[in-house]
Amino acid sequence: MSGLWKNEQEWQSGNTLETLTNFVSLLDSPLKYVIHETFMNTDMFTGGGCFDHYQWWLLAWLQAYSVEPNLSYLYRAVDIHDFVTVNAWNDSICGGGVQWCRNNTYKNAITNELFLL
Repeated sequence: MSGLWKNEQEWQSGNTLETLTNFVSLLDSPLKYVIHETFMNTDMFTGGGCFDHYQWWLLAWLQAYSVEPNLSYLYRAVDIHDFVTVNAWNDSICGGGVQWCRNNTYKNAITNELFLL
């Protein structure tokens, strides 16, 4: 298991992980091991490239922590948030906000909405 799901972009696998953790929490599913396997086979930079991608994974790790209170999941989410804050916050356009990608100062709604969550 790579931590990523077949035929998905990396950021979409963050959404899949969050969906799986929701399923596990509702049904007390034995699939909790998938959360751990995903954690072991990914890192905080999984998501690739743009800051909204990282933040989908941040939400997935927060949800994973709420289902399976492993501090490693919480710390991964905190590390992603800190990374985005340091590298994506930009005051030069629109009075502040999170830029979309490292080399693109464009700001969009979803990247900033994810940051506010």
